[in-house]
Amino acid sequence: MPSSTKMPPRKSNLGVKILGAGGVVVLLVLIRVFTGEGNGTGLFAKKVESTIDVKNLRRATKFDGILEDMYVDWYYGTLHAKVAAGKRDDVLILCIHGEDEKSTWEHWRPNLGVLTKYGKVLMISMPGFGESTLPLKRGSDPRARKKAIRRILDEEGITKTGDSRTLIVISKGLNLKPAIDFFLYTPKGPKSTVDDLTDKLAGLVLISGGYLMRKEAYLLPEAHTLLLWSAWDATLPAKFSDKLMALFNPAKTDRVVFPNLVTHDPETEDPILFESAMDSWISARKVV
Repeated sequence: MPSSTKMPPRKSNLGVKILGAGGVVVLLVLIRVFTGEGNGTGLFAKKVESTIDVKNLRRATKFDGILEDMYVDWYYGTLHAKVAAGKRDDVLILCIHGEDEKSTWEHWRPNLGVLTKYGKVLMISMPGFGESTLPLKRGSDPRARKKAIRRILDEEGITKTGDSRTLIVISKGLNLKPAIDFFLYTPKGPKSTVDDLTDKLAGLVLISGGYLMRKEAYLLPEAHTLLLWSAWDATLPAKFSDKLMALFNPAKTDRVVFPNLVTHDPETEDPILFESAMDSWISARKVV
């Protein structure tokens, strides 16, 4: 009779698979711990380049409030904004989005948690964006955008006599210009557009934007100013912030460059870092 060969029992590789999967999980955890997944909170993550001590948070503050619409008639048609009530009633925060074709007030939604900690938030859709009317042949005219800022602030009431609130303006991209120009003043006194707001401006937050000072007869705002940038911003390199730093009063100007961020929108690329920077700046400089 032919002899039969007894095969050795087949070993299961289930244990190897489990160990392999476990190893991947451990590796991912280590990456998070040591690098912070790019958000600057890891043990070996690159340090945020900043003129202030930025204390990194672990999570962003959630916004669970109610948003209300504001529709305002003006010379060119209609302006639209969204309003969020804040935890403080003595501060108004005006948010002005950039000039990306899809931008609207919605741009600031991921940041509402931190912003409403400090005051009432007014997010305008600039002329030609969202539900705001595009002025005929003047959509990108800074004068029209500046008038839009004025009109929305008038409607909010902060320009009225007796309104004691202070103001923080957050602007980004190409809309740095109308935001800054709105508060220009002369050595002899403020321009007519800001004569009732100059003293109310507590802070300017300028994000990834350019500004060319063409009229030396005017002086820039003296409010506390914070520049925010992604280190690897391909649209406008972070080194451009040097030019902005040189324009403002160095004693009142700070800059935060996030070393691991790559987009033109650091505030939405990493809301945790944005909140960390805002908290640290407002606290360190006693902005409000």
